[in-house]
Amino acid sequence: KLAAGLAAKSAENHRILVVISALGGVTDELIRLFGAAKNGFIPEMTLDIERLKQRHLEILDAIEGDNGTSAIRTEVETLFAELAQTLAFVYRANGNTLSEKDKVMSFGERLSVRIFAAALEGIGCPAFPVDSHSIIRTNDRFGEAGVDFEATNKLVREAIPLQNGRIPVITGFIGSTDGNRLTTLG
Repeated sequence: KLAAGLAAKSAENHRILVVISALGGVTDELIRLFGAAKNGFIPEMTLDIERLKQRHLEILDAIEGDNGTSAIRTEVETLFAELAQTLAFVYRANGNTLSEKDKVMSFGERLSVRIFAAALEGIGCPAFPVDSHSIIRTNDRFGEAGVDFEATNKLVREAIPLQNGRIPVITGFIGSTDGNRLTTLG
């Protein structure tokens, strides 16, 4: 219903920006996986990561059909590979990874924007995913970063101009430092 409502507003030439959170329960699961990696339980995590991946792919398959070849599907699989690598790094770093927790927590939003953009595309409403860490600049207070509004406003204007009816689907909750380290907003 939401996607159809957005498509209708877009057809009426309203300028729309959509901000999406992670699927229900995903952020909690990512926090749990981070804790497991930090405490050395990496071997048990492979199955949990695969279950989380399958949940996202099943939703994408329901939207796109079970063709298994879409660009969005490839992006989702790439993000899960990056998640596994990040958790392996956390494990090797012996828990000295405050910034890595923010990175791990960002995956839920980064995955869901791609799926929601695909849902809009599937009903004929042109959309594209935007990772907010590319447009929201923050300080380096990981876990509760503050936004640099001047830099952010400039980046948003440059990255999301009028899109001729295309709807940007943007991750909520995340930004990045001047050094491009992912942060979660306070």
